[in-house]
Amino acid sequence: MNYEGLVERYKLHLQDMSIEEAANQFDAVQMKYDGFWVMLHIIDGEMRVVSSGAEVRKVINIPDDGFDDTILIAEWIFGTEWAGKKKLEGMKEFQVHDCIRVAGKDIEDLPYYARYDIMRQAMRAPVSWQAIRTYPIRELDDVWARDGWEGVVFKNMYSGYGSPVGRCKHTFTMDYVFMGCNDGNGKYAGIAGSLIGGLYIDGVLTPVCKVGGLSNEQRQEFWDNRESLKGSVFEAYGKGVFKSGALRHPAFLRMRTDKAAKDCRLV
Repeated sequence: MNYEGLVERYKLHLQDMSIEEAANQFDAVQMKYDGFWVMLHIIDGEMRVVSSGAEVRKVINIPDDGFDDTILIAEWIFGTEWAGKKKLEGMKEFQVHDCIRVAGKDIEDLPYYARYDIMRQAMRAPVSWQAIRTYPIRELDDVWARDGWEGVVFKNMYSGYGSPVGRCKHTFTMDYVFMGCNDGNGKYAGIAGSLIGGLYIDGVLTPVCKVGGLSNEQRQEFWDNRESLKGSVFEAYGKGVFKSGALRHPAFLRMRTDKAAKDCRLV
C-alpha cells in the first residue's frame, strides 16, 4: 500500500507559541514526547508502523477484534537518549494520541474528545502502547513545570483533526537537510567544524544553519562521509528558532532516517 497520500494528509505542523498565547487559545494540554511521528495502521491482522516518510518501518501481528482498517496517530519512542531513559522507567513503545479512521470509516471531523475515546477502545491488543494523557488547560502550569520532558502540546477538545495544534518546548528542535560540512579549524583541522543544515524555501533547498555540538567521532564520520550523506536529514536542538529557520546556539541531536528531505520546509 502506498502511504504517501495519507501521510501528507494527516501529518500536522505544530505551531510554536508561548505559554501565555496557548492558554488563551486551547482547552487541553499534553506532554510532548521526544519520539518519531507515526501512523499505526491496523489492517489484515497486523499493525503497520508508518513513518513520516511514508515507509512501513515495522509490522506487528495483531488480533482481529473488529477494528480492521483503523488508523491511530502516535509517537514512536525509540532511538534517542531521552527515549532510552523513559523506556527504563517503564514507558511503552508507542504513545498514541489520536484516531483518524476506525473500521474503515474516516472520523477526522469528529471532535477530539470523541476520537480520543474511540482511540482508547481500539487499543485492545497486547501491544507496547499507551494513550497519551490529556489535561485541562487549567493544569498547564503544573504540566509545564514537570522535569524530563521536551515541553507541551496544546489541543482543543471540540475540534476536528487538522485544526490548529500548538506546542511550547523547553528546548527547540529543527530537522535539516545535510548539505555538507564547514572545514574545522585549530584542533578540528581535517575534520568537520560544523554541519550545513538546509531547508526548502519556496521549493529551493537553502542553507540556513551551521550546526555544531558534535563529538570528535561524529566530526570525523561526517567529514569522511560528507558526499554520501548529502540529502539525508538530521535533527538539531537549540535555545530558540529565528524566522530564517536557523536555531539559536544549535547542536546536533540525531539522524532522522524516518524523514525525507522534501519534508524539511520553512513554514
